[in-house]
Amino acid sequence: MTTFVDHARLTPLFQKALKGWEQFWKTLTLIKVSRFFLMLFFLTFLFQIRTLFYSPPVNPSGGFDFYTAFFLYFSDVCFLAAFLFWALSLYKKETEFRFQLGDQLLTFFLLAMILLMVGNAFFVSNPQLHFFITFRFIELFLLYFMVVNRVLRQEQIVILLLLGLCFQAFVALYQYILQGSVGLTFLGEPSVNISTLGVAKVNLGSYKILRSFGTMPHANVLGGLLFMGMMYSFALVKKYRGFVVSVLLLLLMGLLFSFSRSAFFALIDQTQLLQQ
Repeated sequence: MTTFVDHARLTPLFQKALKGWEQFWKTLTLIKVSRFFLMLFFLTFLFQIRTLFYSPPVNPSGGFDFYTAFFLYFSDVCFLAAFLFWALSLYKKETEFRFQLGDQLLTFFLLAMILLMVGNAFFVSNPQLHFFITFRFIELFLLYFMVVNRVLRQEQIVILLLLGLCFQAFVALYQYILQGSVGLTFLGEPSVNISTLGVAKVNLGSYKILRSFGTMPHANVLGGLLFMGMMYSFALVKKYRGFVVSVLLLLLMGLLFSFSRSAFFALIDQTQLLQQ
């Protein structure tokens, strides 16, 4: 079949697309790039997209020890990019902006904790691992500054977190149906099933039920995150009532399939406090 291209019509379309691309680059600013990476961070930090960055050469147990290893997460890369572009925007004074330290007591506490960890580096048996752990706390400190300085609005942060948690709830439902992993190993989902030794499960006599875990390392971690999301969703109830109701039902479903007793008790306790 012969096809014909109308070059007279294609050329204006190409010019329009090129003009739009040029306009996009003209309006692109460092703070916009920072916001993009920060949004990506809040969307991806719930997933275990990571690579092993450090592990001690000799392990006394003879096997791999998760607690003495350091993983670099995709969310780490997103956050560091967000902070870098934010710092550059402040340096170049793209907008009139007054840097805020946030709550003075909390800022002092976080800074003192980091300084204490840096000073303690001279007395630890594994300085490399201690450095990486300190790096995690420095990340938390920098994230605190970005939040209090409203690089993203709090409403945006809550919505991004809820979207990620809704995805986790859907994965939890599918895991309950399959009684095993759904195949999202590229998102950090552990590859397990009901027969895997050590996997969290509920014993009902001779019948066993897999506790859904999403892409988290354990069902209790998923339960705690879903509980946190349910509490955060109340911040949006006045403005997005329908959205919040849908999210609460979905997160509650995921929480039920995680069979996390600590999350259940926390939810019951918090519900009673809200009713008072």
